[in-house]
Amino acid sequence: MPESAPTAAPAAAPAKPFAWGFLLSALVLIGLAVVGQAIGTVGEPYFKALKSGWVHEGWSGLFAAPAKYLDDPGLRARDYVFGAGLLTGLAFALLQRAAIRRFFLSMHCGVALVVLCTLSVSVGVLVPQIENFEDSDQRVTAANRDGPDGELNRFLNAEGVFLYSMKHLYGIGAPERELPPQVIEGLNRFGALYGKEERDNREKEMREAFVNEAKGVEIGQFISDHEGWLTKTFDVCTALDFNRTYKSYWFATLCTLLAFAVGLNLTRYSPRHWFTIQKAGFAVVHLGVLTMLFGGWITKIAGDRGILHLDLRDGPQDTYERHFNPNKIARLPFAVRLDRFARKDWEAIEVHFNDSQLKSRVPRYTVWPDRAIDLDYVADERPGAKPGDTRPSLRLHVAAMHDHVDIRVPTVTEQPPGAEYGLPLVDLEIPDIGATSLFEQSVTQAVGDGRRRIYLSPYLPSQAVFHPTNLWRLRVARDEDGPGMFPTEEGMLGVLEVEVGKERQVEPEVVPIQLGSTFKTLGGYTIRVTEATRNLVMVHDASDQPQPRFDPLPLEEQADRARAVWIEITSQAGRTERRLVIEGFNAAAMGLQSSYEFDSVITRLRWNGWTAPGGPRFVLAFGERAGAVRARLLDELGREFPVEVGAALPMPGDGALVVKGVYARAMLAPNLTVQPDAPRADGWDEDFYSTAPRGIELDVIRDPDTPRERRERVLMATTEENGSNVWASADGRFALVFVENSEMMPFEWRSVLSILERDGEGKPFVVDLGAERNREIRVNDYFQYGGYRFFQTNADSRFPTYSGVGVVYDPGIPVVLLGMYTIIAGMVIAYILRPIVLAARRPQAAT
Repeated sequence: MPESAPTAAPAAAPAKPFAWGFLLSALVLIGLAVVGQAIGTVGEPYFKALKSGWVHEGWSGLFAAPAKYLDDPGLRARDYVFGAGLLTGLAFALLQRAAIRRFFLSMHCGVALVVLCTLSVSVGVLVPQIENFEDSDQRVTAANRDGPDGELNRFLNAEGVFLYSMKHLYGIGAPERELPPQVIEGLNRFGALYGKEERDNREKEMREAFVNEAKGVEIGQFISDHEGWLTKTFDVCTALDFNRTYKSYWFATLCTLLAFAVGLNLTRYSPRHWFTIQKAGFAVVHLGVLTMLFGGWITKIAGDRGILHLDLRDGPQDTYERHFNPNKIARLPFAVRLDRFARKDWEAIEVHFNDSQLKSRVPRYTVWPDRAIDLDYVADERPGAKPGDTRPSLRLHVAAMHDHVDIRVPTVTEQPPGAEYGLPLVDLEIPDIGATSLFEQSVTQAVGDGRRRIYLSPYLPSQAVFHPTNLWRLRVARDEDGPGMFPTEEGMLGVLEVEVGKERQVEPEVVPIQLGSTFKTLGGYTIRVTEATRNLVMVHDASDQPQPRFDPLPLEEQADRARAVWIEITSQAGRTERRLVIEGFNAAAMGLQSSYEFDSVITRLRWNGWTAPGGPRFVLAFGERAGAVRARLLDELGREFPVEVGAALPMPGDGALVVKGVYARAMLAPNLTVQPDAPRADGWDEDFYSTAPRGIELDVIRDPDTPRERRERVLMATTEENGSNVWASADGRFALVFVENSEMMPFEWRSVLSILERDGEGKPFVVDLGAERNREIRVNDYFQYGGYRFFQTNADSRFPTYSGVGVVYDPGIPVVLLGMYTIIAGMVIAYILRPIVLAARRPQAAT
């Protein structure tokens, strides 16, 4: 029997591919992110060369950048090692492409990528990002690490507040403070005049301030107790770029890996399957994600943003500050001109009660049509009222609001003796010296021919008028008070209002000041007045930033335009802050208080143009004598000059000051006319840029909802001319002031821009971009040209002609938006259209 053939050995089973777990996948991805961070850090100069070539020369610059970089004589061995390592890594990836593909197609890798990207975004939220982190060049350096405004201090404060809040969730265990009895008493008086709601709001603010004081102490102690490990945490976050997450190379690496994984998953199916109802949603969503990530990559490579400072008084500008950094100036390929600019502030009413004895600032009521404001509460004696009930004795009802009011010369009449209401008044005609701010709360009216009418009353001691070049200062007084109006002490600049937010302060300290004044305030701060000016000028420095400049002339020789003082604030610890305080500028109300080193110290200046150094003083004293109203002019030398109605006052200067009338009991009736709005059919609101005063019609209702109810219609305007913004009740109980509240952010501001290019000869010309409506910008309304987008981003009530325009150059935004819309479309296909189509096909398949 023949021998059988030997049995062949069984074939070896194919090796199973490596099984990736979630943990191992995450570790590999973290390792790749670390490698990406290292490559990005070492190769940053090379990447910047690529970006510069692309931004300035497009594709040609991008391809030329490597050659320019390699020709650099400054190349070092590290550059060659980096290049060799990069090529080696690419070669390894090419050889292991099958394993790499299998890894990125695994479910474990996809889940790990999503989790890591989510955690990365959380890191960017939980770790305080450094200032101006949007600038990819911004880093923590020795220059900005330490100090009160340094990145370390910002990190410690932010994390201290966060960890303290986590420790005391919902206020559990947080300190509580009770208001002192005198504060409660003051609040009750305040509430009797301005109502329970305003009283409760102030009480809430005070309680919060007192509690925040205690919290601030505890947070400061917490930071001090844990400063060691918090500082180490900051150093770790800095080393790992956690405090600039979205501009870090490791975050960019994770986003790139996510795009790579999404792209590979898309290739699991051939393109012909992408357009079937089964896979269309899958394909469109994946394409949308890739498109969005590609747009983000374009933004990182080519995007830029900043601010363009424009002024109606200046010409076109072609440079802007990159990332709002004055040390980084970028040039536009064209110039931008500001054609129009206007801001509209919230309109508000102030109610001043003459016998209130309240030193705190009265509330400002923002007004709108049909708003009712109840005030001055008294015991309710109406039928059905319970003991202790109160009712308002005064109600203000906003009947109408107007955008334009015409101001004309008022009517002044003398009231008979014994009249219920009458105001001692002088009607004066003076040269129009061109600066209404010099008429310190006076009632004025421009009458033409270089002349202006001004109405002064001794009932308002602050009313005075000052010549801008110090030829004279004039105020009025009752006849018997005239000689005592001259100051007994020279050099008093006015008063400084000081509030310390962390102290139990019911109302601000009001301190008279002069040059060299030094005083202590709550909180242990010492304040010294070091400089003063009446002619503050803002000039642009080398970085085109406005900087204050004081007039070098002696104070008494300076033009009287913008008053300000420099003060020096010293804390108990010896730290010092130098601060500029400008008259009429409230940094706290404008949200700028945090920019000061001692942000808890609030300062406001009330300049006294009469007592401060300046020109010669004159007092126009008048009163009834022998049945007639007579006036006389007094000077500082004790001389007296008779005054006749219709005659010029014997005062220095070329322009005559003529007394037009003297009244013992005047009734001053403002002459206001409402101008109707005329909006254009195309929607262009040219009236927005008008400088005409705005108006309000108020119903002043006494004893509302009672049989004694009395109504009076009042028309007021947002201008001091003719006293149009002030109305006083006939009994002198209260006065209303209508203002535009420039102490807070405006409700809207707009600009109209023009673009200027240069022709073949290098001469600028205005590009025709249509009507002004097409070139108007708002906060969220862009104007686009040449790939750049411009929008309204800044305004400053101190500089009414200044407009801060945001600049964005970001070609990636349209791509990102396209990706987002594509993802939405894919979701609609996958979760709405696909089930409908498949459900419709089932009956057909069954038949």
